[in-house]
Amino acid sequence: LANIEIFPNPVNEVLNIDFGDEQFSNLSISLKAIDGKQVFELKNVKEGKIAIDMSDYSKGIYMLYINDGVNSFNKKIVKQ
Repeated sequence: LANIEIFPNPVNEVLNIDFGDEQFSNLSISLKAIDGKQVFELKNVKEGKIAIDMSDYSKGIYMLYINDGVNSFNKKIVKQ
């Protein structure tokens, strides 16, 4: 999970997650508001790029969680 690019941050409209050439078998992505409410979830991601449309989300801080079943990655996302 070390080579994942997440941009832009802070985000206004679309948050991009780019896995580059890495391939996964059971990757899950979730985005939660600071209060813990899940606002986005995607399971069984294999590879490629993901775009999360955050244009209708409230301004504030969100936590992005990426898990491949063994390793996990968390990142604070700021929505402007």
